[in-house]
Amino acid sequence: MAPRVYTVEEALALPAKWAADAAERQEKEAERQRAKAEQERLRRKTDRIATLTDEADVEEAGHQVTARTGTAKAQAEAVKAETEARTAAAKARAEQLRRTAERQAAAETAALESAEEAAAKRRAADDLLEAERAEAEALRVRNENARIALEAERREQQAERIADDRKAAAVKAAQDEKDAALIALETARLREEAARVEAAAVEAEDVARLTPRERNERRVARMLLEAAESEAGITLEAVPLADIQSELGIGRTTASEMRAAALTLLQNGYRPTA
Repeated sequence: MAPRVYTVEEALALPAKWAADAAERQEKEAERQRAKAEQERLRRKTDRIATLTDEADVEEAGHQVTARTGTAKAQAEAVKAETEARTAAAKARAEQLRRTAERQAAAETAALESAEEAAAKRRAADDLLEAERAEAEALRVRNENARIALEAERREQQAERIADDRKAAAVKAAQDEKDAALIALETARLREEAARVEAAAVEAEDVARLTPRERNERRVARMLLEAAESEAGITLEAVPLADIQSELGIGRTTASEMRAAALTLLQNGYRPTA
C-alpha cells in the first residue's frame, strides 16, 4: 500500500472500510428495488382504476343504448338514473382509490426520503468519526515524534557529558602522571643529594679520624636535619628513637643518648656540607 500513500493504520483499516462501503451499496440497492417495486405496484393499481373507469363508461353506454331502444321512456330514464348512479359510484370508488394510492405513494416517498436522509446522516457521522480518528492518530504520531526527538536530545547530551568526563579524566590522569613523575624526579634528586651529602660527610669523618660513636652521632644529626622542615625547626621529636635503633642497630637508651648528642652538634653549628 506504500505506493498509494497509505499508512500502516490506514491499510489495516481498508478491509473494514470496504465492507462498510459494500454494505452501504447493498442497502441503497435494496432501497432502490423496494422503491421500484412500489412504483410498479402503484402503476398496476392506477391501470386497474383506469380499467374500472373504462368498464363503467362502457356499462353506462350500454345502458344508454338499452334506454334508447326501450319501449318506455320511464324505464329508460330509470335505467339511465341507475346507470348514472353506478357510474358515479364507480367514479367515486376510483377517485377514492386514486387518492388512497396517492397518499400511500406520498407516505412511501417520504419514508424513502427519510431513509435516504438517515443514511446521509449515518455517512456524515461516519466521516466525522473517521476524521476524529485521523486527527487522534496524527496527534499520537506528533507526540511520538516529539518523544523520540526528546530522547535523542537526552542521549546526545548524555554522550557529550560522557565525552567531557572522559576528557577530564584523561587530563587529570595526564596531570597525575606528570605530578607523579615530578615527585619521583624530586625524590631521586633528594636521594642523590642525600647520598652525596652522606658521602661527603663520611669522607670528612674519615679525614677527621672520628670514632664509631662520633660517626653515629653525626649520622643521627643528619637524620634530624633531614626530618626538620627548616634549621630553626630541628627538635628531638623529629626523628623517633625507633628509627635510630633500626638505622644503627643499637638499644633504646643508646639511641636516646646519641639523639641528644646529635642535637647538641647541630646547635653548635655542625652541618654535613660544611
